[in-house]
Amino acid sequence: MTLEAADKTATTTAAQDAPASPATDAPAKAKKAASKPRSRRKAAKIKHPTVTPARPSWATYAAWVQTARGHILAPGLYFHGIKDDTETDTLVCSPLEVLAITSDERGENFGRLLRLLPHGATRWREWAAPMEMLAGDGSELRAVLLNLGATIPHKQRQTLMDYLMNSAPPRHAMAATRTGWHGPQLFVMPRRVIGGGDVVFQSTQAGGHEYAEGGELAAWQTEIAARCLGNPTLILAVCAALAGPLLAPLDADGGGFHLLGDSSSGKTIALLVAASVWGKPRDFLRTWNATSTGLEGVATLRNDTLLALDEIGEAKPQDVGGIIYALGNGTGRQRGKVSGLPQQVQKWRVVVLSSGELTMGKHMESAGMRSKAGQELRLLDVPTYRRFGAFDELHGLALSHDPANEEGRKGAGRAFADLLRRTTAQHYGHLGPAFVEQLVTAAADEDHATQLEDAYAATRQAFPTGTGQEARAAARFAVAALAGELATSAGLLPWPPGTAQAAMLELFGAWVAFRGRGQSEDAKILRAVSAYIDRNAARFASTDGTNAAPVHDRAGWYRAHGDGRLYLFTPDALADAAQGFDLKRVLACLDNAGAIAERDGDGRTTKRVRIAGEGLARVYVINPAALIAATEE
Repeated sequence: MTLEAADKTATTTAAQDAPASPATDAPAKAKKAASKPRSRRKAAKIKHPTVTPARPSWATYAAWVQTARGHILAPGLYFHGIKDDTETDTLVCSPLEVLAITSDERGENFGRLLRLLPHGATRWREWAAPMEMLAGDGSELRAVLLNLGATIPHKQRQTLMDYLMNSAPPRHAMAATRTGWHGPQLFVMPRRVIGGGDVVFQSTQAGGHEYAEGGELAAWQTEIAARCLGNPTLILAVCAALAGPLLAPLDADGGGFHLLGDSSSGKTIALLVAASVWGKPRDFLRTWNATSTGLEGVATLRNDTLLALDEIGEAKPQDVGGIIYALGNGTGRQRGKVSGLPQQVQKWRVVVLSSGELTMGKHMESAGMRSKAGQELRLLDVPTYRRFGAFDELHGLALSHDPANEEGRKGAGRAFADLLRRTTAQHYGHLGPAFVEQLVTAAADEDHATQLEDAYAATRQAFPTGTGQEARAAARFAVAALAGELATSAGLLPWPPGTAQAAMLELFGAWVAFRGRGQSEDAKILRAVSAYIDRNAARFASTDGTNAAPVHDRAGWYRAHGDGRLYLFTPDALADAAQGFDLKRVLACLDNAGAIAERDGDGRTTKRVRIAGEGLARVYVINPAALIAATEE
């Protein structure tokens, strides 16, 4: 018996159970019923629909039924059989049925689309379960069913697995094993598919509650989006959240932004605003307190949308660098099977929005590690030191403190943050899907891809760049700016045209100023060598041999130069000063900064100098004043 028939049975039963007799007839009917035996009165009161299932067969009933032989069956999945010429009706579990067989576009990742009715519930639930969960005894799959509200008699566990394995419904649906784009006109989320085709989201975990909807889009626009105006940090949060669906059409790299600011300044509120674009903020927002494997799984579920991670200080410093590389590259760690063959690698393309009181580099330094330029470019440090914490404009919010002093500004910022916290908890999950719907509709135009690429190129040209690294950072800000402008032109954001781009240009300038112009590696090398001199000045001996005491673990020599000194590094000492960088790269950086004060005439960066009492030595002559000047530009 199908679920459609079971639903009709439920309707019929509900009609029979509903009190329909007039009040005037109640005493007479009660007196008539009282004259019958108790068992007969009960049987007369409840009349169950009669079913005549074929045997052997499986059938699912949404309400009480009875067989032709009078066997009364509770709602559930049954196996109707015959044993020793006797009809048997075995309850396998609560109401459940296989609606379709599923597989992905490659003809792999087969599964079953299940529909079940939890005990006491009135609404059916669906879950596309991967068949690989049946590879063992099926306990992993049963655990998810139990979590969804199914009831499974202990003795029927294997029978249920046999039913799922042998079911062959005529319907076949495409299984999407990750969220996001599956073609230019199909976008999949755990609880919603935007575009055409018979497609379901298939995962080992049911739910997808993070992508829930609450309140209304119009209210979100009025209560949240309108208050982002005048607040570049909040505009970035919304634009970054919308940038995810543009990565694939533009073939842009993943990566993200790290909101850097003081404690309780409003960084987390900005992340909640971003999360409200796609789902319930408190569920959608995650923290850095996770393993790399766990974040890989979350990134897969956030593919083509947003991965919001709060407080980088909760992550292990030694793990942060690898996680940032993985999130930006969009590829999980390669793992092997028991057989030694490689497992399928998880992939994603996502925009990351992070927060913290420290930069990623400073957090890594707490574990004695040094961040690399590639990591810094995948997660851009965006300072959020604004007038009221992370905010600039409070939109007429009544201030409980005087904004003329620091404490008053903090209090005003907290009041504004609390307002956003409350409103994002009421209205969420509308803007992101609505934006994707606009993209899906536009994709029907064969010129849409070209127009989108042209708009992206024009947006990138608005960002001034010098080095290749700045160009990479500008490209990410440009994607965010384009997303905000597209949503504005579609009427999804109540912002004047140009608002998103102006905010991204301002924050890009703040990123450049915070980081410093030029290649990131150059600044790191110059600062590292300068810091080495400050820490180890006592390890340099005088070239004239006038040291008052012997120099242990000598790093080189020094000699007077104007009001200061020149430091003559041995090759080993210079390599030690800039650990993690190739020596040729270090020398090129020092040379470009004008920090190599003297050299021999044969084109080398070294110089042969005479050391009192020791003879000639080949050293690198470094001017610390040039290091300081180069890092302060």
